[in-house]
This record gives sequence, C-alpha cells and structure tokens, in this order.
Amino acid sequence: GLADAGPNDMMLLPNNGSAVIGASMMVIQGQHVFSRGELTLTSRDPLVDPFLDMGILTDERDRVRMEDALERV
Repeated sequence: GLADAGPNDMMLLPNNGSAVIGASMMVIQGQHVFSRGELTLTSRDPLVDPFLDMGILTDERDRVRMEDALERV
C-alpha cells in the first residue's frame, strides 16, 4: 500500500447512480485514514450545533493515496 497504509487500503466502488445526482459515479473509499478532525461543543445548550472540522485530507499520506486513486479512476 501507499504511504504506510498497507495493502488493499483504497477501494474504488462503482455506483449505479443516485436519486440526488441522477448519474453514475465512482466512490473512492480509504480504509486506513491518517487525517484527524475535531468536534467541539460550542454551548451547553443541546439545541446549539457543535463546531465540526472533519480534517479531510489534512495528512499528506491521505492526499498521496487519494491522488493515486483519482489517477486510477
């Protein structure tokens, strides 16, 4: 596998379409993710939304693997 992720880390999954998008697509799924996000409670009020930073692709190892998957698609 690329970037310390091990073998069979990335999966390329064909999808027959979506009611929202209305077209066929290819899903890229990483099994071992190195990037980390953060969930912060912004209030003691349970009706107030928390702050969510998903941190997607913030780790270089995830970016390397995603670029490889996009080239394959």
